Amino acid sequence: MTLIFAIDDFLFELFPVDKRDKKELEKALKKFYTEGPFEPKIEITDEFVKITFNDKLISEDRVPFQKVLNYCKNKEFDKAKPLLYDLIEKTPNISEYYRVLGQILSEEGDQKEAINQLIDAFVGIQRTNGLF
Repeated sequence: MTLIFAIDDFLFELFPVDKRDKKELEKALKKFYTEGPFEPKIEITDEFVKITFNDKLISEDRVPFQKVLNYCKNKEFDKAKPLLYDLIEKTPNISEYYRVLGQILSEEGDQKEAINQLIDAFVGIQRTNGLF
């Protein structure tokens, strides 16, 4: 799904940021339109904002990721980890998967690997934002 908005006064009423700061607008839009670990792609021109969602990915990953979170809530990490590994293999650019895996590993006492997963989460964020 793709949303396209004209860059006009109404947009800045919805997202009250400095009209000259495209990065701040992008940040506000991303924060508003992110669904769980799924961030939309935001493109900003002088006239329009284009927000693209990967609907297929969101619908496919929502159920197993919710299972992961439920298992974690109940401290059933042995059930959560295989699902997370599958999600990471399928969609390695979702940093939230690495973050949750890092937390699980930390809870299990594997601090070194937990840190590695949290680093992978950070690197995923950097790649998603075009910094690598």
